[in-house]
Amino acid sequence: MDWLQFFSAILDSLAWPTAAIVAILVMRRPLRLLLPLLRRLRYKDVQLDFEEKLDETEAKVSERVPPEPADFAAVDEDREQEFRLAIDLSPNSAVMEAWIEIERTLRVFAKESGMSLRRGNSVLFLTLVMKKKGLIDAQTSALLDDLRILRNLAVHPSDERQITVEEAERFVHLADQVIAMLRQQLSAD
Repeated sequence: MDWLQFFSAILDSLAWPTAAIVAILVMRRPLRLLLPLLRRLRYKDVQLDFEEKLDETEAKVSERVPPEPADFAAVDEDREQEFRLAIDLSPNSAVMEAWIEIERTLRVFAKESGMSLRRGNSVLFLTLVMKKKGLIDAQTSALLDDLRILRNLAVHPSDERQITVEEAERFVHLADQVIAMLRQQLSAD
């Protein structure tokens, strides 16, 4: 074996690992953005699903909001009845309905804070801009991200496991708490 063959063999054995590392480095940001969209992540014995993310988000919210805040707005009975019906028909759609309430509140908050909105502005975009402008803190931004991830899991359900009625009820309660937090921040400004 001469030095050209030796050099060629080394290059050949390093080509795939180098290409894989370069691909990961180049694609790390898009991959990081796609990871939260996964319904269930499973690698050997590690698994992430809706309920685990819900537990994690509830723990974060409970640190920030007492279980029954004193100034928590009185629950609109018609709205409560609509959510009850939605939960009974389809827990996934109840999660989506609760998410729509979060979106509405965020858009009102953004508008009243002087932000110019476009029709296509996503909640992710609004959250990032509001955090950057200091309208919401990092913890609220993280909670909104967690709820968005949960909403994505509900909107794109897995055949293996559907959202349960209890999980949908918990999501709706979390959404109400985060909406109350946003309204408190809006009234404080």
